[in-house]
Amino acid sequence: MSLLPLHCTQVAVSTRGWTTVYQSSKVSPRLFVAISTIAGLQFAFWGYLSYYALTELDHVDKRTTSKKQSIMSSFKLRVVVSLISLGAGAFFAVSAFMYPLRVVRSFSVNSESIRLVTATPLGGCRHVLAPLSHVTCSTSRLTGTKKGLFGVKIQGHLLYYLLDHQVLDTSPHVRLFDRLIATRQTII
Repeated sequence: MSLLPLHCTQVAVSTRGWTTVYQSSKVSPRLFVAISTIAGLQFAFWGYLSYYALTELDHVDKRTTSKKQSIMSSFKLRVVVSLISLGAGAFFAVSAFMYPLRVVRSFSVNSESIRLVTATPLGGCRHVLAPLSHVTCSTSRLTGTKKGLFGVKIQGHLLYYLLDHQVLDTSPHVRLFDRLIATRQTII
């Protein structure tokens, strides 16, 4: 049994009455594990850089250093450089951990609600259920850009969920998506 699932399409709830409108097999959950690992390493690197700026930059020999090197030995500047380094590492880590939670792998609809399946940063699956009345689309599939990602907003969720235009255009139920979601473009 593998620790990393190859497909995030197994759904814990009953599939009776659900129509799968969108299913992406372009991105493997292993990619998200790799992104999360790289983000963790980035955070460790920036954290070490922060530690180095705070502790090691004060060991400057006053007789053999230039004025520029002695400026870096000031405590306030070392704290500022340390905080900027730590902030950069936290930004990279948080953004990399949020990305898999927002990329939609499967999008199903029944008569009154939708179900989104996304990946988690460690390669698992996350299921989101919401009523149809709480879902809007950022742009229409027909009038928006034909390349890249477009957003689906669910009321009560902070960020948009991202769908791939190319995968949605090849779906057999794309007209159902157009009628139920893409025509509702008011931002919640």
